[in-house]
Amino acid sequence: MEKERKEYGGCLNILLPVWIIGQIFSLVYNLTLFGIFINEPIIPIILIGINLIALVGIIMLLQFKKVGFYLFISAYIFSLIFIFVCPETSVRSTTVKLFLGMCIFLILMSIKNRNTKKNGYQTLGIFSCNNKDGNLDGDSNGNEDYVKDESTIQNQENHEVDPGNYSYTNSIVQDVDGLGEQTDKITILQNDLENNPNEKSVLSSQIHSEGEKKSSKNIIISVVIAIIMVFIGVTFITMHDWRSDEEIYQDGKKYIEEQKYEKGIEELEKIQEHYIPAKALLGELYTLNDSVKRDFPRGEKFLWEAYEANDSNACRSLTDICIDRGDWNKAKEVCEKGIGLGVWKGYRGLAYLYATDELGGTPNKSKDYKKAEFYASKIADKDSWCCGILGVIYSEGGDGIEQNYSKAFYWWNKGAKIGGEKSSQCYSNLGYLYHNGYGIKQNYKKAFEAYKKAIILDKKDHYPYHQLSVMFRNGQYVKANRDSVRYYLQKAAERGNEDASVELENEF
Repeated sequence: MEKERKEYGGCLNILLPVWIIGQIFSLVYNLTLFGIFINEPIIPIILIGINLIALVGIIMLLQFKKVGFYLFISAYIFSLIFIFVCPETSVRSTTVKLFLGMCIFLILMSIKNRNTKKNGYQTLGIFSCNNKDGNLDGDSNGNEDYVKDESTIQNQENHEVDPGNYSYTNSIVQDVDGLGEQTDKITILQNDLENNPNEKSVLSSQIHSEGEKKSSKNIIISVVIAIIMVFIGVTFITMHDWRSDEEIYQDGKKYIEEQKYEKGIEELEKIQEHYIPAKALLGELYTLNDSVKRDFPRGEKFLWEAYEANDSNACRSLTDICIDRGDWNKAKEVCEKGIGLGVWKGYRGLAYLYATDELGGTPNKSKDYKKAEFYASKIADKDSWCCGILGVIYSEGGDGIEQNYSKAFYWWNKGAKIGGEKSSQCYSNLGYLYHNGYGIKQNYKKAFEAYKKAIILDKKDHYPYHQLSVMFRNGQYVKANRDSVRYYLQKAAERGNEDASVELENEF
């Protein structure tokens, strides 16, 4: 029998091949993403997987297989979820395009074909049974045994019979007799059904029920496959950290600023192998931060790797390490490279290298106030450290620099106002000038206030504690008080002031 020709509703017969071409182009484009997402190859892999699922679904739809419908819809849903979870792979317009594409597809599936009077859902048998009417006609939706017998008769009629072949002829006669008997049975069955309308209705209902069961079974299998695919995809997506390296770095940095060091280090360790700023920050934490468990070898290794990658923060941290180690040449090299990378604190490092009396416990043979003045002046307007260095240079003089307490007062006062990590030393030195009347009119009140301010900013500095003990001993601005003298001497001695230790031993 001639099979019923299947046609989709609307324009799907034309659009499905077009969709195949579109998926192929998309597949080729996604292959090129491997060159963009070098550190995140999972992104193009997932996109290619979505393309393949959609492509298989469309091909199956062309063959009128309902599983293809669920695969195609699953690919669309999966794409929408993926784009929302991983926004860096696309812009918002892509999400809109996907949504519109899915809507267009579903609408086209619902349009009836002019020839078959069926829509795409009916063509695939989705949401309806294969044999809705439950007829008994000998067609593709009717009695399959009857169709098979009719086909057998047709095939036998096409055979040429050899008159001389008795056994073959006898076989045909037997087959014909058998078919005759079956035909008689079918005739009797039809007569019985005509005479008994109730039996005909029952049989029709049974056939209709079997068709519904078969259709429901196919729908359930297809839906389960689609759900499993979406579930696996969503699970896989949620297990992956889709934040960009910069986002992870900023989150880790935020935790560090909040002093949640364990969480911060955990975040930074995720990306340190391929994200240089994270490597540099970890290096600083492991080598210079007392609030975390030190790992100096690993931290210094990270810093040098970041330094070779021209990271400016690594230059800053390595400057401190080289200075503490007393490696003058290496410290100078790091500072100069930092300046070349736009790190203005590199000037501070060079100013310190030329201004300090000793480096790493040994006398600094390269001390040169003239060069220190040159580098410190580059950033003194915004750096309290360099203001402090310039104040020291002018208060002491030497190396071609004339001693000038007025200039020293100017820079220490400026550094105190700027604030920052060395503003406490600027306040201590201002107290010294007010206390002794160097470069400014002597003023015990301002000296006392400056020492107190220095202690508030840096409780580890021994100098202001010792100077306050002197003021309480001499009754300068404050009443002489032996208990206060002992208190401030003890504080100074605890912080390493040797003069305070001697005075405590002699006086108390």
